[in-house]
Amino acid sequence: MNFSDITQGLNEWNGNFYTNSQFYDQVIEPNEEIQRERLADAISYASNSPDGSNWDTIYNSLNPYDANGDLQIKGGNVDFTYSGDPSLLSFVPASAWPQGCETTCRYGSYDAIHFNNGMFHLDTAGVTWGFGLGALAHFGVDIVIGNINPGVPIVH
Repeated sequence: MNFSDITQGLNEWNGNFYTNSQFYDQVIEPNEEIQRERLADAISYASNSPDGSNWDTIYNSLNPYDANGDLQIKGGNVDFTYSGDPSLLSFVPASAWPQGCETTCRYGSYDAIHFNNGMFHLDTAGVTWGFGLGALAHFGVDIVIGNINPGVPIVH
């Protein structure tokens, strides 16, 4: 490590220091793939396909990059746009596709799918679960800590 690394910013991850480019290449990009796979699992199951027959189609329709080629990261989540057939995703109301919806477009209690404005990510807990416990878990873990769930590493 040299002084120019320190002045340009360092990131600590699991006891190791990374420059911004190293952090992106060695931590963020590999974790994006984990998030994409977990999201495809959850969406496939929520879309009345517990056998996983539509998993490949859903996985290939999830795009984590914007027009500039940058990961779409919000909090601890990578946000994925969905370019596939909306009718495959029966849990998303048809009216939500053109306008989006924040609170009502969530599916599941833990590893809850969150859809808003054409983008998906996994939250640790659905806000409407458990008489307010989901909202508390969502606020504490997903918003304050910035993590999506214990099975997927934090990405900032």
